[in-house]
Amino acid sequence: MPGIKNYTPNKQLLKVMSINSIAVLVRLVTGFILSKAIAIFIGPQGLGIIGNLRSFINSIQTIASLGFYNGVVKYVAEHKNNIKELSKILSTSYYLGFIAMLGTSMILYFFAPFWSSYVLNSSDYAHVIKILAAGISLMIVDYFCLAIINGFSRYKVYTILNITTTVFSLIVTVILLWQYRLEGMLYAIVITPALALFITLIIIFKQKSFVQLLKASNISWDYSKKLIEYSLMALLTAVIIPPTIIAIRNHIVDVEGLTQMGYWEAMNRISNYYLVFVTSLLSLYLFPKLSAVKTTKQFKQEIFSFYKTLMPLVIIGLLILYFFRVFFIKLLLTSEFLPMQRLFSWQLTGDFFRILSSVLAYQFMAKKMTKSYVFTEILSAVIWYFSSIYFINNYGYEGAAIGYLVCYSSYFFVLVIWFRKYFFTKE
Repeated sequence: MPGIKNYTPNKQLLKVMSINSIAVLVRLVTGFILSKAIAIFIGPQGLGIIGNLRSFINSIQTIASLGFYNGVVKYVAEHKNNIKELSKILSTSYYLGFIAMLGTSMILYFFAPFWSSYVLNSSDYAHVIKILAAGISLMIVDYFCLAIINGFSRYKVYTILNITTTVFSLIVTVILLWQYRLEGMLYAIVITPALALFITLIIIFKQKSFVQLLKASNISWDYSKKLIEYSLMALLTAVIIPPTIIAIRNHIVDVEGLTQMGYWEAMNRISNYYLVFVTSLLSLYLFPKLSAVKTTKQFKQEIFSFYKTLMPLVIIGLLILYFFRVFFIKLLLTSEFLPMQRLFSWQLTGDFFRILSSVLAYQFMAKKMTKSYVFTEILSAVIWYFSSIYFINNYGYEGAAIGYLVCYSSYFFVLVIWFRKYFFTKE
């Protein structure tokens, strides 16, 4: 990879990182408070159940919106100065998403006992699923509003929304958790994403002008085909990754119990505190950049610039987290969670490879490489599931973290081979 040493840190990326870091800092503080509250009021036994519901909602949100988020971001970014094309994009995504949302809501509501048993290991929480079915419409409207803001590259607005909704969600969640313990936490997970819409509508710039662009007569068959290409990729992830994680959690319960499943879920929560910083950078900065590149040289420049600017910070952060893991467990959780420290080496190394591979994988979405994305996504899910089951059977709940490392290290090397022509051939 000649010439990589000549790359300097990307100033625009650093600017986005600095803006984004404010939202991440708020998430870290609120996440610390929430994790502490969960550890005190629920403990490791309930943490895995909470994790299953979060994974399920992530999947449902993508399905109910037809996975249009990245497509809306891309085409809004391309045509933000063209009112006619913009109206076609927004009208097509909104009305098709509305139909999908209604269908998803009905399936959730009428089959609530089944979903409760599958996700929460008990039909006693069917009413929680019904509340989710009722609130999914608000959640999806908020989802599309955020995609529009992202498409217009309004980083500051996006950051303000993130901070406001994060603080609001914390207040509602802590109150419900304090009053109703596990059931209150389940309520909070379901209702806070829907309630976030009201904050979005208050803060979003010129939302009335967006509403005026939503016309059923402007639904475009051409844009529906283009959006569906992104939809296939997002929907594949939604129907493969969350169910895979739920299956791994349930297998830990079968082999060792709810407490051990809670340890692994707590480890995932700690990972998510810093991974959200990386994933938001990928969405806010890298995705629009890769969508615009035209040559292999530009692709290499963007990838290496991103790596060189971000990865040193990631490595330092991971090392600090590893060497002070006991301190962070006691700080973020309680001493009851100390057995999970054996997961750190596997999980943090897996996170390192996950970040490396995520940067490359965004090229699939940016360039609509649907077949390549489908193949590699299915392959990684298969590796993740079967390696986790194997290692859990042999090493207990620690095996879930080992399987995670095997999955993402394999995924990264598969992507390097997949994109070898971008790195090792001349323009």
